[in-house]
Amino acid sequence: MVSVVENDLKDSQNQQVDCLSQTLKDLPDHANEGIVDKNFINLSFFKALGFSQQERIPSFKTSTGHKAVDYALRKNTDQDNFLH
Repeated sequence: MVSVVENDLKDSQNQQVDCLSQTLKDLPDHANEGIVDKNFINLSFFKALGFSQQERIPSFKTSTGHKAVDYALRKNTDQDNFLH
């Protein structure tokens, strides 16, 4: 039974890698930051890492000098939704 689960996990990981690879190939040459961010990072990469839309905050302000990072990610718990 373990080998079936391991094979399913490997298949899922391979599909995610294939999807990421295809998304990168589909980007135009010399794509600007906005296109890479929207088409690859936000839509594909975070999903492949297992983060839902409710676990991402764009332009997240830090406590250091009130500068913002591009994204903050944190897994939700039953008691705490990161987006809220």
